[in-house]
Amino acid sequence: MQNELNSQRGRRFRFHPLVRYIMIVLSFTALVYSVYFILVLIPRYGDVSLFMKATSVLILYVAGNTLYKHLFTLNSVEISSTGLQLGFILRKRIFISWDRLLRMDIYKVITHFWKVVYQDEQGNKREFKTSLAFPGIMEILSAINEFKPDLEMNELLTGVLNYKRTKLSV
Repeated sequence: MQNELNSQRGRRFRFHPLVRYIMIVLSFTALVYSVYFILVLIPRYGDVSLFMKATSVLILYVAGNTLYKHLFTLNSVEISSTGLQLGFILRKRIFISWDRLLRMDIYKVITHFWKVVYQDEQGNKREFKTSLAFPGIMEILSAINEFKPDLEMNELLTGVLNYKRTKLSV
C-alpha cells in the first residue's frame, strides 16, 4: 500500500460519480417540481387538500436537503506522500499536509462521524467533520495512520485501527 501511495497522484477514494450525479438530478427535479406545485398549481386550484400542501412542502424540504448534501459535503479523499486532500463538488478543496495534521477521531452522535483537526496556512486550528459512511473509510484511516503514525487519536479510533491490524495479520 505504501508504494501505491508514493506516486505523484496518490490514492483517491470517492463516491461513484454516476450515483452522485443521478441523486443531484433527481433531487433538483423534485425541488423544481415542488416549487412549481406550491407556487403555480396550488394557487390555481384553491381546493387542494391540506395533506397535498403539507406533502409538497415536505418533498421540497427533503429534495433541498438532499441537493445541498450532495453538492457541499465530502465527495473525494486523496491521500499522497505530500498530504491529505478533501474534495467537494461546490466547495473549495481542503489540502492538509502531513505536518499540519494534528488529530483524528471517530465518534458517535446518532450516526458515526470522522473528525480531522489540522492547522490551515495561517496557522489557525481548524476542524473538518463528516459522516463515517464514506467509500473505503477503513483504508483511508489506515493510510493516514501509516503516513502519520504519531498522530493523536481518540480511544475508539485507536482500538478500531489496532483491531484491523491484528485481523489482517492473522
